[in-house]
Amino acid sequence: MDQPAWLLYLMAFIRGTVVTILCSLLLAPLLKFIQTRTEPPIIIFAQDQSTSVKAAFSKTDSTAWATSVQALYAKLSENYTVHRLGFGEEVETVDQWVYNDQASDMGQLMTYLQEQYRGQNVGAVVLASDGAINRGRNPLYVPLDQKAPLYTVAIGDTIRKTDLQIREVYHNSIAYLGDRFTIQVDLAAVRLGGASTSLEIRHIGDNQNTLLEKIPVSINADPWFETKEATIEASQSGVQRYRVQLSQVRNEVTYVNNVRDFFVEVIDGRLKVLVIANSPHPDLAVWRNALLSQKNYEVDVRMITEVNATQLKDYDLVILHQLPSTRNPAQNILSELTKQGIPKIFVAGYQTDLNVFNQAQNLLTVQAGGNRTPNDVTMLLSSSFNLFNLSDDLKNKIQGFSPLVSPYGEYVASGSAQVMAYQRIGRVDTQYPLIVMGEANDVRTCIIAGEGMWKWQLSDQLQNGSKEITYELLGQLC
Repeated sequence: MDQPAWLLYLMAFIRGTVVTILCSLLLAPLLKFIQTRTEPPIIIFAQDQSTSVKAAFSKTDSTAWATSVQALYAKLSENYTVHRLGFGEEVETVDQWVYNDQASDMGQLMTYLQEQYRGQNVGAVVLASDGAINRGRNPLYVPLDQKAPLYTVAIGDTIRKTDLQIREVYHNSIAYLGDRFTIQVDLAAVRLGGASTSLEIRHIGDNQNTLLEKIPVSINADPWFETKEATIEASQSGVQRYRVQLSQVRNEVTYVNNVRDFFVEVIDGRLKVLVIANSPHPDLAVWRNALLSQKNYEVDVRMITEVNATQLKDYDLVILHQLPSTRNPAQNILSELTKQGIPKIFVAGYQTDLNVFNQAQNLLTVQAGGNRTPNDVTMLLSSSFNLFNLSDDLKNKIQGFSPLVSPYGEYVASGSAQVMAYQRIGRVDTQYPLIVMGEANDVRTCIIAGEGMWKWQLSDQLQNGSKEITYELLGQLC
């Protein structure tokens, strides 16, 4: 049946339209939208807010300056975005400048401009200051990648004033009780060449002002800069206040910057160690002296009969010398140590009850050989030990020290134990552990399967003229 001509034309039009749309979608043509946005350049007006600027302004000059700055701000705001910054002790965005800062750190301003305006459309930087910089880096040495021009405006009194100042104090924020720490004090002077003064370091306490050190200072140039160092002993725990102070010199423009206070938190980080012994033994003095030599330990030495289990909570580490023994199984002590999670060191010897010892920890099992004579054993260091590093000097010397007395038996270390040293019996290298470390019942534990460290100390003194190797090893084990 013939169709009307108009219908054929309509169908062709629809078909062409559909094909065109489909082709457009399939070909995904790139449509570009161009949007133009015009941003006015940023004008940065930075002004010194130090008291030296305020002191140099008379009331008339101050009013005239404020009026002219406001007029400039209004004029620039017609075509630019104007940011007002104030700098002194800190750099901040301000609506109105207040001249109350005790220092001028122009170097910090340059760093601020570099970091905060990187990549922005900065048209110009206007810097108003009297040039009296008394803190921070020299602005000439602060890299500034801004391509915008820098305009300077001299305000206040730009003549260099006679002044002596403490520019900066560098010190630790934390120190440990009994330690000594160093402070560095940067000093500067202008127009005081040939003068002399002194730098005092004081400790400021409750109703106390204690002089710690007094350092003579000679000013031999103009301008002058020098760094002085002093060492302070942290003799009291807590947050301690210290003061560095320069004696005043005549004709200084201000004495405010001659004094600087700083604070150091002194931490009593000493570990409390309890050495419990089955009986008197020369090893006990060696342990005590070795730990006290490192200054961060407090050591108590007691016989097992003098110790109550309730006292253990006051200690960070307990050393059990030849315990548990047949006479003193120390079950309540061992139970409390596990309950409190207190790390411990077993020093096994001839008096140790090996059956109770095996039950008290799971790092080392010793199958006793009856009443056989103990072995004299020297140390054979393990190459696979990695819990901490031993110095090369210790590794070379300790293996030649006098032997320890080790209980006779079969020694087997568990899979969770780290063997630091094996037993060398006579000239025979064995796989019997001598020093073992690890966790027993989730508590850090060390086992030394031998007594007689006092002979190590004698060997150390004889061979090396000191006890440092012995003390280093025992300190590492703790």
